[in-house]
Amino acid sequence: MPQDNHVILTNPMNGYTEEIKVGFSWTFFFFHMFVPLFRQDWKWFLLVTGAWLLTSFIPGEPDWVSVVNFAIGWGLSFFYNRIYINERLKKGWYPADDTSKERLKQANFIVTKKENK
Repeated sequence: MPQDNHVILTNPMNGYTEEIKVGFSWTFFFFHMFVPLFRQDWKWFLLVTGAWLLTSFIPGEPDWVSVVNFAIGWGLSFFYNRIYINERLKKGWYPADDTSKERLKQANFIVTKKENK
């Protein structure tokens, strides 16, 4: 059974399971691009790293750059787990148990793939 505010998703290809938090991502807030890197979520790793690179190497480092970087990190902290779960579900991953399935439905995810055994 997953922890509170977490769901367990199963990969239909190999049976691998992954526990993912539903909601605000404190790990993304503090570690930004490293979260998608460690999850091997290459698309979001490249997007977040690209945004950081674009704003970090502006000559003179104006004060607004820090504000923009903070805003990007803060904003994505609210949405990254939702995006990550949606991408997993689109790839065919499915809830590993009824608790996970119910939490996904309560969080307004569309669960249409394989039903629980």
